[in-house]
Amino acid sequence: MTFTRWVQTANRVKMICRRNNRRTGNRAYTFLEVALALGIIAVVFAAVVPVMAAGNTERRLRDGMEAIGQFVRDSRRESEKTGKERMLIVRPGGLAVREGEKISPGVTAPQGAALSVRYPQGGWAKADGQEWRIFSCGVVAPVSLRLQDGKDWIETDFDFLTGSVAAERYSF
Repeated sequence: MTFTRWVQTANRVKMICRRNNRRTGNRAYTFLEVALALGIIAVVFAAVVPVMAAGNTERRLRDGMEAIGQFVRDSRRESEKTGKERMLIVRPGGLAVREGEKISPGVTAPQGAALSVRYPQGGWAKADGQEWRIFSCGVVAPVSLRLQDGKDWIETDFDFLTGSVAAERYSF
């Protein structure tokens, strides 16, 4: 073997050894690195959880108010179709329909949400069996409803001609 060939072989062996040492080297994370990564994850998680919880409450209240609005519109259409006045009863758990002496369930408020009502001439009052008239000519007596869950609330004013949402206010 010539000296040049021997040097080339030795260099090849060195490269193979270095490559193998790099692959099997001691590659571990220190306690400080692990603790730092876990701390960052905890801070991000703590910031995201309240935002997600507020979004869930908002969605629940909005869905509840949409269901109430749809029920009012359906009641208005039914009143026009039959030519009979409909009486909605505003209860703590939602809206019901009074037909003569019979009271039928209508739509329920989201669980944990309190329902309040306001007529044009008064302030907010807790739902406690107040009557909401829908006339056979399609006119809905003006009323506003509020769904509240803790500090979060959504208020809706209903249009007296169509029964649809005229205005909406909220605080989440």
